[in-house]
Amino acid sequence: MAYDYITRAQWGATRPTTSRPIAKNLKGVALHYMGFHIGGDTTRLIRSIQRTHMAPPRGWWDLAYNELVDLDGTVFEGRGFLSRTGANGSYRTNRDYIAIGLMIGDDQAPSEAMIEATRSRIAVVRNFKPKATAIVGHSDLKATSCPGPHVRALLDSGAFEGTFASPPPLSTSPAAPYESPWWTLRIGRRGDGVKWLQWQLQRRAYKVTVDGIFGPKTRRHLKKYQRVVGLVPDGIAGPKTIKALGA
Repeated sequence: MAYDYITRAQWGATRPTTSRPIAKNLKGVALHYMGFHIGGDTTRLIRSIQRTHMAPPRGWWDLAYNELVDLDGTVFEGRGFLSRTGANGSYRTNRDYIAIGLMIGDDQAPSEAMIEATRSRIAVVRNFKPKATAIVGHSDLKATSCPGPHVRALLDSGAFEGTFASPPPLSTSPAAPYESPWWTLRIGRRGDGVKWLQWQLQRRAYKVTVDGIFGPKTRRHLKKYQRVVGLVPDGIAGPKTIKALGA
C-alpha cells in the first residue's frame, strides 16, 4: 500500500529547541491516540498540538510524537525516527520506543488506511532497527487510557503485526526541479544531479543547502536518510538510494 508522507517543512513545523537520539538498542514502537475527536484540517491541528507541547507548562522541545497517522492513512513527520520521543512517559520508555500517534479519539475506530499506513511505518523502523520488534500501546508503558479502546483491541488481536519485507513507496512526490541522475553520486561530485539529491533530502526536512556540491554535510544527511529507509548508510547515492528518493 502506498501512502502520503507529509514532512515537517510541508506542515509548517516550528524548529525544535534541541534534540536527543533514540536508544542504540531500540525495543520497538509504542502506539498512542489523541484522546479527543479528530476532524477538520489535520495540518492545522498538528501545528496546534506542537504549540501546546512546546508551551508552558509542558515546555517540551518539540511535538512529542515521532510520527502521526490520520484516518486517511496520511503520515505526518513529527520528531522523526532518529530523535527521542517525549510521549511515552519516562526517560527510559522515551529512549527505548518510537512513538506513533494515531489521530483518533475514543469514539473513532482506526480505518483500514490508518492501520496499513501504521504497519508500513513499523516496517521502516524494523528495516533500520531489526531488533526493534515490539509493538505496544502507551498503556503498556505507564498507567493511562491511551491508546484508547479501539487501538487496544487491535493491538491485542495482532492487527499491527506481520512480516515486513520492506516499506512501500510514498504515493505522492512533487515534480523535482532538477533531472534525476543516472550515475552514482558521492562526496566531491558537483552539478544538477547533486542538486536533485539535495532537493530530495531538503523536501524531507533534512537541513541541506541546494548548491550542487556534494560535501560532508550532504553526505551526513544522506546517511541519516538511508538509515531511516533501511538502506546501507554509506553516504553514497547509488541506484537503490536514488530510486528510494525519487519514489
